[in-house]
Amino acid sequence: PRSDWARNLTYEQSVFIIAEKLYTPVRMAADYGVRILLEPHGPITDSIKGLQDVFDMLGNPDALGVNLDTGNSWLGGADPVEMARVFKDKIHHIHWKDLGKEWQAKRGTEYGCGFSTIALGDGVIDIKGVCDVLKDADIESSTLEIVGSEDILKKSVKYLRANGL
Repeated sequence: PRSDWARNLTYEQSVFIIAEKLYTPVRMAADYGVRILLEPHGPITDSIKGLQDVFDMLGNPDALGVNLDTGNSWLGGADPVEMARVFKDKIHHIHWKDLGKEWQAKRGTEYGCGFSTIALGDGVIDIKGVCDVLKDADIESSTLEIVGSEDILKKSVKYLRANGL
């Protein structure tokens, strides 16, 4: 949930604050030849429009990219497949997780979900759809954000490999 002061901000003010806080670090990242990756993790960044508005306000710099989190984006109310499609050329890292149907009631009201406890492909998120969009993208790295048995982790890796990643 948003803090009390954040509830009083307009959408435009929220986008400005995020962009203003990223302005200097993104310029420094460009100077050093690295990227800062923005992860869906809140009311603004969990939406395609919000992410795009932050990028636009900063002038769409090459030093700013996206760390797509399949669980966070879905939980925040976005469609991770559409987010992958829109930001395909800006996604350089992925946090892979799937969520069970018990999360559906929280969708659009909670931002960030930590780790998943189920294997990729066993939940309500269209992980295959994300794979289909990104299998030919220039993804530098990814992380399984899954806790549980070794079998769950192995099943998730097998799922990604079977779907081209």
